[in-house]
Amino acid sequence: MYPGTVPNGSAALSLCAFTLALPLAGGTVPRPSPGDYPVRSNSQEFVVAAEFYGRSAPTGKATIFTGHYVVVELAVYPARGQRVTINPSEMRLFVNGAKYGLLPRSGSVVAGSLKWYGYEREPGLQVGGGIGPIFIPGQPRQGPNFPGDPTDRVPTRPTAPGDGQDPNARKRAAPDEDPAEVLPAMDLEAGDALHPASGYLYYYWAAHTKRLRNVELRWESAWGETPKAVLKLVSPR
Repeated sequence: MYPGTVPNGSAALSLCAFTLALPLAGGTVPRPSPGDYPVRSNSQEFVVAAEFYGRSAPTGKATIFTGHYVVVELAVYPARGQRVTINPSEMRLFVNGAKYGLLPRSGSVVAGSLKWYGYEREPGLQVGGGIGPIFIPGQPRQGPNFPGDPTDRVPTRPTAPGDGQDPNARKRAAPDEDPAEVLPAMDLEAGDALHPASGYLYYYWAAHTKRLRNVELRWESAWGETPKAVLKLVSPR
């Protein structure tokens, strides 16, 4: 036996198991279970879960404002022994009962649009809850973007130190995150998944997000076919 070899072919089995355990590259880190997302859809082959972020893309360190695009984080949890083919172009967003769904754009397209939208990479102030700084283009919004907007509690534009603020807060909370690098890396990746996979989907919506009264994400291979999954992201009240 050569040095470093393992008897009974267990080395080959270990290598095979390691290969199967590799997740899809890129995207976001899937949460421990589908129940950790606000909405879910179950089937025999997989569970799909999602969260709607409005016009913001949390990165773990900060939140990038996405201009005219709304963001959905989608996670796929294959059933044991199942291989699920993920194709982001099949994830269509239906807004306010529209007959045709919006197709997702890539993070590169969103980052490119921010360059022309007036993107400002400026440091934000550290806020409570570990959310971190927020990067914004253009003018700050006033009030929530839509009912239950999770980003409404976050200041949308850094303010100058003063009025009791820590003058060193801006310096400590200045990350070096470029949307042109960060957003594409968080795209939901196409491919075959044996293990949980997740990532961001970006949809163009130029109107105010307050007009998003009914938002539904459908996973359908072709228009008119029965969807593989339906997720109600925003429901009318």
